[in-house]
Amino acid sequence: MADLFLVLFRVSNFAALVIAAAICVCRALESKLKVPKEVTDSFSAQLKSCRNTSLIFLFLAWFIYSAKAEEECLAGYAGISGLCSRIGCVWVGFAFACIVMSVVVGLVQRKSGGQTGMEQLRGSGIRNGILFLLIAFALNI
Repeated sequence: MADLFLVLFRVSNFAALVIAAAICVCRALESKLKVPKEVTDSFSAQLKSCRNTSLIFLFLAWFIYSAKAEEECLAGYAGISGLCSRIGCVWVGFAFACIVMSVVVGLVQRKSGGQTGMEQLRGSGIRNGILFLLIAFALNI
């Protein structure tokens, strides 16, 4: 059962990364794509729900492993820790990619209106990455 929750955790994080990348593309090319604000707002809501569900699945797997025998529990914690480390690094890498994209868009467009969305994505990516890295660290202690 815990393995199912970890698979759902991976799927939720993958969906969140795809949605965040779509928001980045929309924000970077907003003058050319003419994407309505409702669409990006809908994407942002979906991004938030994907991040929240991924945390729920992670904590459910954590609790299931906590109820098992000591060897299984420690093996499960090690697996979750490794997974959180990888996903945390991916989120931090995504945040740095948003920084680079934001600089390029700022140089090309010289317009600050689209930058607020990129700043939110950067902050959200860094927060997610740090959160998952902290969870991985806590599981290793």
